[in-house]
Amino acid sequence: MSSYVRLSRADLARSVLAWAARTGRPLTVGNGFLAREVAAAGDGQHVLFLLAGMGLAPAVAAGVAKASGGPTAALEGDGNHLMGLAGTATIALHGLPVTHIVHWNGGWESTGGQCLLEPGSVRDAGVALGYAWSARVDSETGLRSALALADTVSGPGLIHVIGAMGEPAAARTVLSMPENARQFRSWLAERTPAPCT
Repeated sequence: MSSYVRLSRADLARSVLAWAARTGRPLTVGNGFLAREVAAAGDGQHVLFLLAGMGLAPAVAAGVAKASGGPTAALEGDGNHLMGLAGTATIALHGLPVTHIVHWNGGWESTGGQCLLEPGSVRDAGVALGYAWSARVDSETGLRSALALADTVSGPGLIHVIGAMGEPAAARTVLSMPENARQFRSWLAERTPAPCT
C-alpha cells in the first residue's frame, strides 16, 4: 500500500504558516481560498493578508525583504501568481531572500472556478523567471524538502505546489485588514534593526 497522499490546500496553508513562524519569516498571503485557510489555521502576527490585493503577495514580500534585509515568504494561488509577475520579477532581479510558494490548482477557484491549466501540466519555471532555485512538489514530503532547502539556500526560491480544484473551502475570514496591518508592522519592527542615523 502506498503512503503517498496529495497535499490539500488546508494542509499547505498549515504547513507554510507553521514553517514561517518557526523560522521567523514574515509571510504575505494572497487573497482567495488560501487566505481563508491560513486564517482558519490560526494565522499569527507574522502574517500579512492581502485580501484586496490580487497578485500583490510577492511584491509586498519583496518590499518587506528589502526593508528588513531578512528572509521573507509569500504564499498565493496560481491565479494571483499570474496576475503578479511584476513582483516575481522584482524578487528575482534584486536577488531578494524570498521563498515564494504558489498553490497550482489550475484555476481561479474562489471567483467562479474558471479553468486555467491542468494542475499537473505546470512546469518548474523558477529558474526561467530568475529565481536562484525552484521546486515543483505535490506532496507533504515534497513540500517539507523544499522548505528545508529554503532554510539552507540563499537567494529567491519558487515552490510550485500542485493541488486540485474542488476541495471544500474554509469559511470567509472576519479579519480586520487595518488591525492585521498594525499587528504585522509591530511584529516586524521587533525583528528589524533600526536604520543607522
